[in-house]
Amino acid sequence: MQTQSSSPSLTQDDAGRAFGASIGNLFCGFFGLAWIVLGLQAAEKATLPILLPLCCFLAMVVAASLYVMRRTYGSLDRSEAHRAMGRRINRRFGLINVLQWSLIFAAVDGLPHLKLGNWIVPAIILIVGIHFFPLGRLFKAPTHYILGSVMVAWAIVYPILFSAGKGDPIGAVGTGAILWASVVFTGWQSFRRLRRMRIAGTFGHAKPDGAHA
Repeated sequence: MQTQSSSPSLTQDDAGRAFGASIGNLFCGFFGLAWIVLGLQAAEKATLPILLPLCCFLAMVVAASLYVMRRTYGSLDRSEAHRAMGRRINRRFGLINVLQWSLIFAAVDGLPHLKLGNWIVPAIILIVGIHFFPLGRLFKAPTHYILGSVMVAWAIVYPILFSAGKGDPIGAVGTGAILWASVVFTGWQSFRRLRRMRIAGTFGHAKPDGAHA
């Protein structure tokens, strides 16, 4: 039988990580679909029979993420120290995203002037991939380093591997697939954390042993 002394910190850590990962999955889910649709449109294959299953997958991602957020919300650490840390993290998160979007807009605007317009998509993929590295450090999320590395590698490799090179629609489709793969993996991790919380017997409203929901 687990001692009560370790349960609160374990529960709060699992809850915080699962809650944060679910927010991230919402963003990656939507942007993953956007990338895939962009690639399909470029390939003139954005048909209803293809788009419908993609939208259904995104709906499942949203439903699963909201479920995890609802189940973990009551167990989040609400101490003043944790709230202050959350505010600092949010400020740094905002700065990272401002820098990311500034670089993307600079690439979109500047590369055509340098007669490198066909490098816009690989450049955006590269920038998005790189931005996951500071996010991994900020959120203490090792999976962000893996995601960033895969995206950076994809931005470099796909123009070489595929016949249409930098303009091949597979670049965008592959980027969306990478984001969705990360969603599946982090979603699985979040449900594992929920299971640990269930075993600990608390979701912010602790019940004694043997109580039923």
